[in-house]
Amino acid sequence: MNLKLWTIAGSLAAATVGCVVQPPPDLTGGSGGSDSSGNTAAVTTGGVGGSTSATTTTTGTGDPGSAAKQYYVNTVHPALASADTPSASCTKCHATGLSNAPAFMADDATASYSGIEAFSGLIAIPESSSLLLHDKHTGPALTATQYATVKQWLEMEAKERGLEQPTTTAASGQPPVMTLDQALKEFGACMDINDFLANGLNKLYQVKTVLAGQDQTCEACHNVGLAGNWLSANANETFDAQQSFPFIKRWVSGVYDMKGNFTDLKAVPRNYLKGVESANCKTGTEACHPRYLNINNGNFTPELKAGIDNFIAKTLDKWHNKQCPPP
Repeated sequence: MNLKLWTIAGSLAAATVGCVVQPPPDLTGGSGGSDSSGNTAAVTTGGVGGSTSATTTTTGTGDPGSAAKQYYVNTVHPALASADTPSASCTKCHATGLSNAPAFMADDATASYSGIEAFSGLIAIPESSSLLLHDKHTGPALTATQYATVKQWLEMEAKERGLEQPTTTAASGQPPVMTLDQALKEFGACMDINDFLANGLNKLYQVKTVLAGQDQTCEACHNVGLAGNWLSANANETFDAQQSFPFIKRWVSGVYDMKGNFTDLKAVPRNYLKGVESANCKTGTEACHPRYLNINNGNFTPELKAGIDNFIAKTLDKWHNKQCPPP
């Protein structure tokens, strides 16, 4: 894994001139699946890697008068809603739905807490919360102060809710508790460049979009990891980047149980789902991702879409069956 790639990407600006992007509708990686709307969570059996058996509406378990909730209202929300620059305010997009962002926040702190509580994968132990594992997405990453504040709040929530803490050994006959952070790193180690190439994914950088009436490829905006993706003409460089944060979330996202415990990974083919989002984005009033050119007939051919699906499915299968090298 080339850690230098995402380190460089994290130091660059969030967008280049002519490259307009939008946040994904799911903080852990995209749309599709039971928890993409933030209203449901898959309940799995057998711990991490188990089969999905049901989907249920996520309901919060926090005490309305709890110390954790009060800490969010009095400290966390002001830290997220107010920032040195408007672009660093989480509520700018996540309270309004601007640019197709998931609207799980609100200007009012109490209403915002309720929205976050109802959105799967946000209130969890810090190592499994998408709030902390989102890194630099289309919007900015959390500042060090914001990160520390959110982490302290999630630790309070985890204690009050009795959420499972990460372990490395099984206890009482149960499988070890895994975190989303650990699972994503293991999934990255499971990725095989031979499978990547065999499925034609080295051609992703060539997919064309239309921006301001002009054709351009995905490489024009993503060749050095801007806007949450890394797609360049160098296949090895692109593959190495996809194995690490935040790019790995273009492939999979987390699944959580009713309490907020991470339970599994699911396929989320972000690369071609962007076409659905860009088609629904209100051009002229929102910062939209460029629309794909002839998505049904041209660049995202059935073969390329199938290649993405096959690559994710094969990697997930290896991960579920513990057939991967250590991260």
